[in-house]
Amino acid sequence: MTLRAHMATYPARRETLPRALASIAPQVDRVILVLNDYAEVPEWLGPFANVEPVLPPDDLKDTGKFLPEAAPDDDVFLTDDDLLYPSDYVAHTLAAAADCALRDAVFGYHGSCLKPGFRKTGFDRQYFGMHRAQDRDILVDMIGTGTVYLKGRQLPPFAEMASARRFTDIRFARLCHAAGLPRVALRHRAAFIEELPVSESLYRSFTRNLPPEVFDEVKAFGRKTPGAGRPVDEQQGPGA
Repeated sequence: MTLRAHMATYPARRETLPRALASIAPQVDRVILVLNDYAEVPEWLGPFANVEPVLPPDDLKDTGKFLPEAAPDDDVFLTDDDLLYPSDYVAHTLAAAADCALRDAVFGYHGSCLKPGFRKTGFDRQYFGMHRAQDRDILVDMIGTGTVYLKGRQLPPFAEMASARRFTDIRFARLCHAAGLPRVALRHRAAFIEELPVSESLYRSFTRNLPPEVFDEVKAFGRKTPGAGRPVDEQQGPGA
């Protein structure tokens, strides 16, 4: 069993990447870093002894963090190059997940639930995010994949994620729903994860104006999670 983090990046994130790596690398055994659009591995990565760079032949964008394969019992943390993780991120996550009343779930911190009427009004969500303190574990429809923790056996094959460039959160939620894997936004203190300033975000450039074919994927799981938006310890049924 290995503690591992998966991260994908590209040259425009040169400013945030070192800080993101420095926050997560000391907490895990391995960081597999997919370097989209890089011609060579940056020299400054040298001091990060446990970072394993990957130069993909194509630009995989945000799906790159799903490229590495993991052993079934590995503890996998999916991370982003513009997030600053607290020094107890891994320890807190492992403890909170082990203590969660819902078993065989995937966990994270930036959760959301689709609101009633979302099919008509667009991608309208209620957030259980990483910024505001949360004292209970909440069952959600989606989790931002830069904050996900799961076991290697729960990691979707890259072949199923490869076509989801720029909407990995949506594809991941759909695949989890199809596999019967609940999504849980874990309890955490305020400002648990810090967003680093970037010039472009996927939300501004893509997510807030979803193409029809991507919105069809949202409809495949939206409002189909019984108990979504409620604390896990209020749920009843198998695995709770």
